[in-house]
Amino acid sequence: MQKVSLGWRTYKPNWGDGEITMEVKPLTVAGLLDIAPLFKFKDDAVVLTSLLTIQAAAAAIFPDCVRNLQGLQDDDDKLITIQQVAEETVLTDLAVDIVSHLVSISRLSEEQGKN
Repeated sequence: MQKVSLGWRTYKPNWGDGEITMEVKPLTVAGLLDIAPLFKFKDDAVVLTSLLTIQAAAAAIFPDCVRNLQGLQDDDDKLITIQQVAEETVLTDLAVDIVSHLVSISRLSEEQGKN
């Protein structure tokens, strides 16, 4: 029996001091269609196109696929929300990292696809 993980899982992006965590789950077809035109797939790798365009698209997909962002605060010591990650340009690299991760967990690997 083939198992495919569709649920929430912890993700620690390779960004900042490494203390940021969140829960993510794979994109739905609608979510992937929202951002697919912004990516190029080459040999099972994702090649990014416009970073700011990807960040803007993140606002549409983050509410369904990202939750419980922890470890990121603003100058007033308030927790930054995932919506702010999708909107603030100083967080573009983090937003793109999260979107790229969502795309990668939303595709079956070549090995999984053969089973």
